[in-house]
Amino acid sequence: MKKFLFLLLTLFFTQILLAQVPKSLEDPAMEAYFSQKDKAPVLKGRLRNVGPIEAEALRVDYALVQPSSESHINLSVPINPDGSFEIKLPQRLPYQEIWLSMPFSFIHIILHEGLVIEGDLAKMRDIWTLKNKADVPTDFDEYEIVFSGPDADLNYMVNRYSDFEPEERSGLYNAQLIASRNRRKSFAERLEAVEDLNAKLEAHEARFLQKHPCKDAWILAHERKADIYGSLITSLWGEELAPDEAFRQVLAFQPALVSNNGILYYNYLAALLRSQLIQHPDGKIPGLQLSQRKYASCVNGRKA
Repeated sequence: MKKFLFLLLTLFFTQILLAQVPKSLEDPAMEAYFSQKDKAPVLKGRLRNVGPIEAEALRVDYALVQPSSESHINLSVPINPDGSFEIKLPQRLPYQEIWLSMPFSFIHIILHEGLVIEGDLAKMRDIWTLKNKADVPTDFDEYEIVFSGPDADLNYMVNRYSDFEPEERSGLYNAQLIASRNRRKSFAERLEAVEDLNAKLEAHEARFLQKHPCKDAWILAHERKADIYGSLITSLWGEELAPDEAFRQVLAFQPALVSNNGILYYNYLAALLRSQLIQHPDGKIPGLQLSQRKYASCVNGRKA
C-alpha cells in the first residue's frame, strides 16, 4: 500500500512539473525576452559583521554560465565597506546559473527575476573553520544564509537538494553516466538503461519535494534530462548515426535554462554535428535533422 501511495505521489509531482516548464531557449517567442537588456535581473547581497578595512580585502567571485562554446566566464565584484555587493547580469536570459564564491562559502544560484542574499560573515567563518578542521562538508542551511526576492524559493530548493541524500543521488548519476556511454549497446538500449535509472532519480526528487515543496520544482527534472541527454549525445561521437526513435527523443529536448547542463547539451550536439560533417562533407547526415533554431543554438550560441 505504501509503495502504491508513493507511486501516486511521484506521478502527481511529475504532472505538476510538466505543466510548469516555461518556454525553451529555442522558442521563437523568446526573442523579445532576450532583447530586453534593461530588464536583466540583479543579484544583491549583504554580509553582516564586515568592517570597512576588512571589506577592502574581500570580494565575491562568480562563474556566470553563458550560451557560448566557452560555457562560462569568471568574474568578481568588490564588497563595499557596509558589506554590500551587487551583480547585474549583462543581458536578460532565463534562469541563468551562477556559481557564487563568497568569503567562507560557495553558493549555487539560479537567477531569473532577482535575488537578495544576506549572511553573517562571522558566523560563516566560524562554521567554515569548524567543518574544515573536522574535514567534513558543510550543508547549506548551516551557514544560515537568507534569500529574499522573486527567486528566493527557487534558490533554497537547488541548494537544499544538493545536500539531500547526496550519496544516493551521486551513485545514480554515476550509474547513468556509465550506462549512457556503453558502446557495446545500441543507442536505444543505452536510452532504456538510462531511463530505468532516471525513474529512481525521479523518486529521489519526489522524496525531497515532500519535505521542501517549491513552485519551481520542474527545474530539478529539467536539469536531470539535460544532463543525461548531453551524456547520451557524447556516446555518439565517432559513430554512424541511426535515425531511430531513441535518437529523435534526445534531439527533441529543448533546454529552458542557461545552465551548465543546458549549454553543454548544445555544445555536445555541436561537436556531434562537426564530427558528422567531416564524415559527410556534402552536409547530408543520416539521422541528424535539426530545426533551424536548434542548429543556430548549436553553432552560434545566443549572441548578446
